[in-house]
Amino acid sequence: MSKKETDVEKFERIADENGIPRKYIPAAKKGHNRVGGVAVDWLKSIISRVERLEQEKAEITADIRDVFAEAKGNGFDVKAIRQIIKLRKQDAQEREEEETVLDTYLRALGMIPQLELDFDESEEL
Repeated sequence: MSKKETDVEKFERIADENGIPRKYIPAAKKGHNRVGGVAVDWLKSIISRVERLEQEKAEITADIRDVFAEAKGNGFDVKAIRQIIKLRKQDAQEREEEETVLDTYLRALGMIPQLELDFDESEEL
């Protein structure tokens, strides 16, 4: 008579066969209430934490929206403020590269005049 493999044993066997450390298999962790091989308490904890963070994120988003409304109400250009915030997040080299590409494209489209040369173009360099 063969012993029936439990869900935990099945997860552990699959992990071992595929070279996956057991610590990455939730059902293989010890000390958790399990239903169908799932660590119920752990799962509830994860879901609860994500829900709490989602709520905090919504509150922060509302706060940011309020600050932009205040800025707009006081005559500031919100679009410009958003652009400044975006630029401040970039490092100097990344920002410079982006500005160079933008400048090149604008010049190519004739939206910025070409630079004037200080010497006669017929002269050899």
